[in-house]
Amino acid sequence: MIVAVELLERHPQQTRFVNNPILQRLEADWPKSQKLKAASTPRHEPALLARALRVAACVNPEAEATLAAREILRHVRNGGRYRDVTVLVRKLEACHQVLQRVFSRYEIPYFLDRRELVSHHPLAD
Repeated sequence: MIVAVELLERHPQQTRFVNNPILQRLEADWPKSQKLKAASTPRHEPALLARALRVAACVNPEAEATLAAREILRHVRNGGRYRDVTVLVRKLEACHQVLQRVFSRYEIPYFLDRRELVSHHPLAD
């Protein structure tokens, strides 16, 4: 058996954020662990920045998940769909329980893409 690894090139003009340079930059730099340097970040007009990105500081992960849940509900009430929403976190292990608890409380359908032990699976029982 031969295993081959193929790296797929990023094409900046073929992303879902082609009309939004701020989100396009965030998507491109998301896998990097270092912070963006202000000098390397292109300047954008404030109106575009306000529409594309909002930064919020929360006191703890519970407050962060609650803010995300409220924003999701606001999006859905304004005609959006749950399937159009994604919550990205760098390390899911640190916050999956909080997200499960808060999204369940707000009755938001969700899927967490993480591995679980087979011992907790109903088929194994």
